[in-house]
Amino acid sequence: MRILYTGGGTLGSVTPLLALAEKDGATDRLWIGTVDGPEKDYVTKQQIHFFGIKAFRLRRFFTLKTILEFPRLFLSYYQAKKIVKDFNPDIVITAGSFVGVPVCRASKSLGIPYVVIQLDVRPGLANRILFSKASLIVVPHKDFTKKVLYPTVRVCGIPVSVEKGFVSHSQRPVIVVVGGGTGANWLNRFVGAYVDKLLALGDVIHIQGNKDRSIALLHKSNYFTYFHESRERVLSSFKKADIIITRAGMGTLSELAVLGKPAIIVPMPESHQDDNAHFFVEHAAAVSVNQRDGFEQLFLCAKELLKNYKKQRNLSNNISHIFPENSVLQIRNALAEIHE
Repeated sequence: MRILYTGGGTLGSVTPLLALAEKDGATDRLWIGTVDGPEKDYVTKQQIHFFGIKAFRLRRFFTLKTILEFPRLFLSYYQAKKIVKDFNPDIVITAGSFVGVPVCRASKSLGIPYVVIQLDVRPGLANRILFSKASLIVVPHKDFTKKVLYPTVRVCGIPVSVEKGFVSHSQRPVIVVVGGGTGANWLNRFVGAYVDKLLALGDVIHIQGNKDRSIALLHKSNYFTYFHESRERVLSSFKKADIIITRAGMGTLSELAVLGKPAIIVPMPESHQDDNAHFFVEHAAAVSVNQRDGFEQLFLCAKELLKNYKKQRNLSNNISHIFPENSVLQIRNALAEIHE
């Protein structure tokens, strides 16, 4: 089976697709992403041929940029169509990026089925555009089917590249703060302001993401910071953690679920991440802090969680069981049914 993956702009829609690509059983793979996103390095490291296109950036509201970028809508469609036609995949798979819209539309015009992996509780605009013509819509939990009302929906969990395994703990607790693939500015600034207080609680691993949204704290004992690191380094940091502070991107949270890590979620305000955070809190699988409550509230939450071993164990147990296991195998079986 020949599979074409499409996603990019941020790593949120990319890492689950890469996890699926590791074990998809395909005979050949191709990836269409953005020309300026962070995904190219990650994709090519997995030996997948990459094409970047200048996709039209979807917005929920009308702006002057919409007019200026509108020609990209047609350009990206015809770019995508040529690439899809030349590669001639059996299936196209996307996970929510705006670059997936022209690619999937082009594939459909060529009679090639496409699959949408819906990661977030609240479907984004790109996926909502694609749902009606998708041959399969994959969601991670039965609760998500309340917002994705299509007969092609199947609950399969989320593909992740990390596997469960024992990691020896250091003498001090380890706090990991995830700045994200492109950089979560507020979380990075939190570390900058509270690094000494955090170091009084334990060792700090700070994954900053993009350097232009970073802070420079390179000379603190027991403080370790990484910029735009490899997935192996990021996952290794996750395994070492006693608690993890992160945004509410479902790609990261699904990896923490496999590892059973107690998490403090700080969703991006007024975004789909609020719904993701609410879902995990509702299932007692994480705690959440509102960014508007400020740095001090987040620090106090981390301090309390580090002291409360019973709460850590409960969160670990609940997040470990929040999604179905064997996600890749379930998706592979579904893809085989489409390909028959």
